[in-house]
Amino acid sequence: MSRILEISKIHTIYTLELTSEYSYPGEAHDFWEFVYVDKGFIQVTAGEDTVNLNQGQIIFHKPMEFHTIRTLNNAPANVIIMSFTTKSPDIIILENKSLHLPKTYRTKLAAVVKEASAAGIPHEFRPGVKKLKEPLYGSEQLVCHYLEIFLIYLIRELKQLSLNHSNIWSEIGLVNHTASVLVNEVIGYMHDNIHRALTFGELTKNFYVGATKLKDQFKEHTGISIMKYFYYIKMHEAKRLIRRRQKNITEVAKSLGFENVHIFSASFKKKFGMSPTEYISSIRSQEDLMKEMADV
Repeated sequence: MSRILEISKIHTIYTLELTSEYSYPGEAHDFWEFVYVDKGFIQVTAGEDTVNLNQGQIIFHKPMEFHTIRTLNNAPANVIIMSFTTKSPDIIILENKSLHLPKTYRTKLAAVVKEASAAGIPHEFRPGVKKLKEPLYGSEQLVCHYLEIFLIYLIRELKQLSLNHSNIWSEIGLVNHTASVLVNEVIGYMHDNIHRALTFGELTKNFYVGATKLKDQFKEHTGISIMKYFYYIKMHEAKRLIRRRQKNITEVAKSLGFENVHIFSASFKKKFGMSPTEYISSIRSQEDLMKEMADV
């Protein structure tokens, strides 16, 4: 049986939570890399091109292509970055491609990240994450296998598109690099008013646009609804304020326009799986671990 795509080496697997001010100056290397946006917005350079990506979108960097990355709209973002070496000639179809991944592909990508954890690969780029001494049996091989599956399915779809020009772009399409002016203005307005309880009606009134048009354009460019996006940036701003430790939990809730601290705490736990108090404890635990490592 022939192997049309084979990965000879995986260099990195990172899941990163980028801060609102994150900016990486750039690099170039002799292997492939892709960046997938799990949440938020980022801007990357790929050679001479500048590309804006939002949730659910992925971009591939070919070997020796200089690339940078930074967050947009003064908001944090979560990304998955993987780099690998392959000599398969078919991989070239991903050159200069930025795509929107449908759910089936996101599931395949999630399988790679999950198995990386089982393999003990330090896929979370943060202090204290170390490679396990005894990974689960076969997990390192499965990481490579799942990544090959993800890439093979992606290449297959792109090849099929080039053959019959099907309607596949409704499911997996080239990103429109020029984001809607209206969407960007709405996003900026939400960030400027993150301390208030905005309503959808207020947005349509302020921007003189119909509800259906605004809903459709925003969902098209971001992959999520307007109010869910507003909820997301509030929650990530809450994490940022908590990390700064200049306000207590009640003050953080008030500064983000929540009616009371109980509603805020419930929203925070729904989003992150832990209460604000538990999040503070996790931060302190990480700091204690860093201190222990520094003392070793």
